[in-house]
Order: sequence, then C-alpha cells, then structure tokens
Amino acid sequence: MRSRRFNTYFYWAVVPIDGTPAELAAQSERADATVSQVTVRLAEIWSQEVLPEVKVHLRDVPLVVVPSDVHLWLAQQGAPASRPHNPARPLGPARTLQQHIKAVVG
Repeated sequence: MRSRRFNTYFYWAVVPIDGTPAELAAQSERADATVSQVTVRLAEIWSQEVLPEVKVHLRDVPLVVVPSDVHLWLAQQGAPASRPHNPARPLGPARTLQQHIKAVVG
C-alpha cells in the first residue's frame, strides 16, 4: 500500500509488491505472524496502552448533563444554516442550557 498527502488531502492505493515467489511467501508469513501476535494481545493492548491514554483525555472533559427538553428543542431546530443566528438573544431552552453549563463548569 502506498500513501501520499497532497494539499491536506490523504490518498492511498493498494499496489502489487514486486518480488520472487519465495520473497512474497516469506513476506506473507511475516505479516500473518504479526497479525496473529497483535490479535492475541488485543485486549492487553487496549487495557494497558490505549485505555489509560483515553482516560487522561476524558478526565479533562467536563461532564454536562443536558436536560431532555433542551435535547428535544435542539432536535426541532433543523439545520444550523436555516436558523437565524442572534447570539445576543438565545431562545429560552438555549438560555437554560447556557445557564446549566455555567453552573456545572463554573
């Protein structure tokens, strides 16, 4: 597989590998062995390497409980581009949400 980044776009392609049949067979065996090793250790990799890092990031994210009426109000608003935007005068449920977030976050 080959990949390239060009002007913030990422492109990749599967490209056939050149080599003798013996070289291709050896490479295939190495790939199978690597995949097998990782598969066996997947739960260990998750619990010991990935999850601790995720927990560090999540610890810094404040928990905000959004009341169900605000969820309903947000769902009824449609696409953001179709709504008039006036941040100086948010609607009632949005004001409630802002007050709730300020109370929780500080």
